[in-house]
Amino acid sequence: MGEMVMKKVISIIIIIFLSSQINYSAVVDTNHIYGVTIDAISSLTATVTSLSRLCKKPTTRIVFDEFIPATDYQNAINQIHNVSFIMGEILDSYYMNQYSLSQYAARTNEYVNLLGEKVDIWEVGNEVNGEWLGTISDVVAKIDTSYKIIKSKGKKTALTLYYNKVCYDKAQNEMFRWVNTNLNTSLRSGLDYVWISYYEDDCINYQPDWQQVFDSLHILFPNSKIGIGECGTTKVLKKASYINRYYKMNITTPNYVGGYFWWYYKQDCVPYTDTLWTVLNNAITNASPPNIQASQISYTTISQTSISLNWINGNGSKEAIFIVDGTLGIPLVQDGFTYTGNPIYGLGTQDGTGWHCAYSGPAITAGNFVIDGLLPAHTYRVMVLEYNGNPGFEGYNRSTVSSNPFNLLSAMPIELISFTSLVEKNIVRLRWITGKEINNTGFSIERTSSGSPENWQNIGFLKGKGTSNYTITYEFTDRNLLQGKYKYRLKQTDYNGNFEYYYLTGEVIVGIPAKYELMQNYPNPFNPSTSISYALPKDGFVNLKIYDVLGREIKTLINEFKKANVYSIEVDASNLSSGIYYYKINVAGYTDIKKMMYIK
Repeated sequence: MGEMVMKKVISIIIIIFLSSQINYSAVVDTNHIYGVTIDAISSLTATVTSLSRLCKKPTTRIVFDEFIPATDYQNAINQIHNVSFIMGEILDSYYMNQYSLSQYAARTNEYVNLLGEKVDIWEVGNEVNGEWLGTISDVVAKIDTSYKIIKSKGKKTALTLYYNKVCYDKAQNEMFRWVNTNLNTSLRSGLDYVWISYYEDDCINYQPDWQQVFDSLHILFPNSKIGIGECGTTKVLKKASYINRYYKMNITTPNYVGGYFWWYYKQDCVPYTDTLWTVLNNAITNASPPNIQASQISYTTISQTSISLNWINGNGSKEAIFIVDGTLGIPLVQDGFTYTGNPIYGLGTQDGTGWHCAYSGPAITAGNFVIDGLLPAHTYRVMVLEYNGNPGFEGYNRSTVSSNPFNLLSAMPIELISFTSLVEKNIVRLRWITGKEINNTGFSIERTSSGSPENWQNIGFLKGKGTSNYTITYEFTDRNLLQGKYKYRLKQTDYNGNFEYYYLTGEVIVGIPAKYELMQNYPNPFNPSTSISYALPKDGFVNLKIYDVLGREIKTLINEFKKANVYSIEVDASNLSSGIYYYKINVAGYTDIKKMMYIK
């Protein structure tokens, strides 16, 4: 426990007078935290200057000392808040057992009520499974109480655990066992941040497999951002190597955001002219971008929703592929930000202007990558960016080069060569030809009239040919239409339920007939129903009847006045016997007879 004691005892106060103007231009990285710890607020001007000079906007843990009122920190909080995010530590672990539950709750309320507007994260418990904090039940009660108070005020909460795989005295205090045994589900699911404190000098210089540690921590706290909550050493010759090792950790666990919070920042990095300030600043600087960008993007169509992307590699150790539905611009990619790639378009990290990351990782030597989730017949813009660096330290080459970015057209579900119509009296014959089909289930044929242009009706379906690369002709007949103007469209659907509309150019006109006509019933033979059509060039009284082969009248179909037009009537013969029947029309001196056959 020597390191934990030393981190509170050691405090080097250095006062520096500045004669130059402060130049602060830190970059805020929303998915990576660059933490430092200030364990005393003396030499405040030099501390603020040191923080402001860092290449990344830091998150500063301020250790609120035991039995000190919150008002003592108000000035420091105001100044540090101008140059840094702030994490307020309610109480250091070394003093947890000196507070009763009621005192801990009162301290939480006091600090949050006064400083809450400028403290971004509240650390409700520090090194909570450490064996020097007191009884487990007492520690858990304080954590839970502080957490509920801060959450009720709408603030972000953090909890710091103590990693002790090879250096615990009691097995019940081993970090993962302690969490599983003592923290309730509500707390574990609600914490915004969970940190791990580790001082390897106190643990026989043991080097954990941090990737495995954080993978396991993420399972326990799936909703929390995670990282290193404290690190450091009092050994002067080891400080630089420790800073580089921790701040450059390459962890790929979901929700890992870095942290680190070097405990001795004030002692080692204030003023900013100290050597270790430069070491830390260099450790959090982004990698240098590669100087050769990927070029010559091309693609191969796999289906109407996916393409295989190809390009010539640049000299980056890694690559990021971005895609947007459109034809202009380049992604506004931010150095030091780790974009999460997903080949299903729309699920990867966005850049804020509509571009989505489809891939981010090691350079793809083969130059092949499949992007799914495209919309049929859409034009997309893609860009391949070379970059170097570990997560949170990326340096991207965003330059445009030959055919990068590149516009591509996702596949049409079908290649429609022609779509035509032919009018015959009150019949419209539709004909369309495809040159290529991809996963084509078929075509729904839809029709609307000029009187109700948005009332599209499904009038039939023709099965498609699936996937083909040869010419296919389809025909559909729309019968028994009244005089009027019509529009037609095809609704093509694929096996995944995606669909596309294809419209017939212009209107189809079914006009008033030029002569009287009784048309052959359709279908014929029939069972049990058929349709009979007739044409009237003038208004008149229409009589239409059915007779059997002996001339006996079977049924009167029409016996009324009709306007000039083409008409159809459905005949149900289910109550008749199989055989030959005749139907006869009389109108304005015009008479005609047709034969039809009913087969059950």
